[in-house]
Amino acid sequence: MVCLPINSTDFRLLQPEIIELELEHFQQATEISTKATSEALSWKTYLNALALLSFKEWLSKRILDQRIHQNVNAIDIVGHLCVGEFKICIIATENLLDEVVDISQYAIEQQQATADFYVLFEVLEEQEQAIFRGFLDYKQLMNYVQRFDLQVSTHSCYQLPFSLFDPEPNHLLFYCRFLQPSATYFPVASAPTNTSLLSQRYLKKTRTQLSQCLQELSGSINDVKLQLWVIWLFYALLIDLRDKVADELSLLVDRIYFEMVYWGLYHFNLAYDKSKVTDPVKYFAPPENQDLSVFKILRKPVPKMDLSPFLYPR
Repeated sequence: MVCLPINSTDFRLLQPEIIELELEHFQQATEISTKATSEALSWKTYLNALALLSFKEWLSKRILDQRIHQNVNAIDIVGHLCVGEFKICIIATENLLDEVVDISQYAIEQQQATADFYVLFEVLEEQEQAIFRGFLDYKQLMNYVQRFDLQVSTHSCYQLPFSLFDPEPNHLLFYCRFLQPSATYFPVASAPTNTSLLSQRYLKKTRTQLSQCLQELSGSINDVKLQLWVIWLFYALLIDLRDKVADELSLLVDRIYFEMVYWGLYHFNLAYDKSKVTDPVKYFAPPENQDLSVFKILRKPVPKMDLSPFLYPR
């Protein structure tokens, strides 16, 4: 028997997050869709409303310390949720058979419609289910659009590959709870900021929230849960830091040594204590710090051995 490796992302795709639609979801979505000006817009509005209402209820059960409210002003195109300071754009579709996701030009280019995160839902009305299929942030979306010079389709949408979306909803929950929205993500005329993942403001908020979690999880019953939570949180921070270092150096993520970023934090901490640096991304990037070996050097390919009976041309 041949054993194939199992990827965690593949496992998530096999078991997506399914939200069961309730009667009140259908009633509210029907009421919202009656305001549409055409039959086609009415159906699109109906799907968007189902995804928006079900996801809002799903979030409210998992994020208890932040205010969540909905915006249905442009529900015939996309729905919006605000989770604390974050803005989330809901994209609803009936199926993903072609592995392509249509995102309205309005939701990307209009300032009032842009969002921190774009969340994709597959709405199965007959099965009474809304399936979380993935999400991506505004920066990822715009990087892809600019990198491949995407053009708007005939129906005023950008077409993105389904594989670009992160299928893990827990990642989205983590970002909403522990990260800060970045103004540089949006297409507005503002001065560039120097805010990093591990900036002082971010660390202060993270310490406060971690202290609250420690108090909630203290006790012999939850010791294992506490250890797993701390390890998972630190691992997520390292992944995000590695991605930002790759962006700063204009390299692929695969070129960054994950373990060397971890060890490099020790040297960053020493420099931070001496008030020499405040931004770990800027610390890893300069040429004078390349001795930290955080990125892989491309090696020349090993020449193939000549096994022919004649070593030299005759």
